[in-house]
Amino acid sequence: MLHVGRNDAAGFFYYVMELADDAQTGEEIVPDQYVPKTLKEMRTRRSRLPAAECLSIGLALTRALAHLHRQGLVHRDIKPSNVIFVHGVPKLRTSDWSRPSTPRPRSWARKGSCRRKGRGVSRRTYNSLGKVLYEISTGRDRKEFPKFPKIWRTSRTGAPCWS
Repeated sequence: MLHVGRNDAAGFFYYVMELADDAQTGEEIVPDQYVPKTLKEMRTRRSRLPAAECLSIGLALTRALAHLHRQGLVHRDIKPSNVIFVHGVPKLRTSDWSRPSTPRPRSWARKGSCRRKGRGVSRRTYNSLGKVLYEISTGRDRKEFPKFPKIWRTSRTGAPCWS
């Protein structure tokens, strides 16, 4: 985030983030044709992603979540459409944040979206990240978890993988 602010008169918080890369042209933005590069858009174009790319994205998102958690924040809406790419780097975007460790959590999201959480980080956060990784690595919808692709093969190292 580049800036967080509050409009007291209108009664809302807001934030400003970097503009996502374009799904087609990368960092070159053509306003009339702009489509943000998100994991959802990538899945639409490529179905599933190579293992090395999934690992790289997973590590970047895990680091981002760890940073949020150290700040006492929880990202409550992890899904492919909320992972954008800025200069090729995956970043989380959302308007659904809450503080899990305060007695009365505050949400900077739509009214009524904040639920009480106990101390610590919600397991749902990591469950949601796992489902995102499932989607990008298998090409399947998260609702199909734990099904794996039917076509199995053996990699050059002898490890099982799917085609």
